[in-house]
Amino acid sequence: MSKNKYLTENEIHNLEVAIYNDDHKTFVSLLSKINQNSDQREDKQLEANAKKLAKGQKYEYIKDTHYIITQRGIVYNARHNRRIRLTFIPNNFLLHIHKNSYKIDELMQEVGFTFDFEDTLKCHLENNFDLIVNPLYKEKYQQAIY
Repeated sequence: MSKNKYLTENEIHNLEVAIYNDDHKTFVSLLSKINQNSDQREDKQLEANAKKLAKGQKYEYIKDTHYIITQRGIVYNARHNRRIRLTFIPNNFLLHIHKNSYKIDELMQEVGFTFDFEDTLKCHLENNFDLIVNPLYKEKYQQAIY
């Protein structure tokens, strides 16, 4: 279990009773039920965080993760309530999560949003969001922001 999933006193008591009585079947059943309830609580919390982070924009979850992407190409980590910095590449952006890189235009297309490079760049600049700029693309970045 992750550190945010706590057991109630009643759940702990029921698990201890099953262990004391050497009732493996009841123990596994209780543990499964506890994990399912905990996952439901986490899902509700993620959804509340996502709505707050998106600030009225449409958003979708990226693949099977707790990361969301908004209709304007902003990416947030809904579990930790923070924005994820994108890497600028000419005419696109890269997202680095879980040791993988994704192009923003492809992610947006997967979730049904239309990618607009100019709008995404403008949104990041207006909100003073940092972008990672590789020295190789520094000149292209300067051209894009002016």
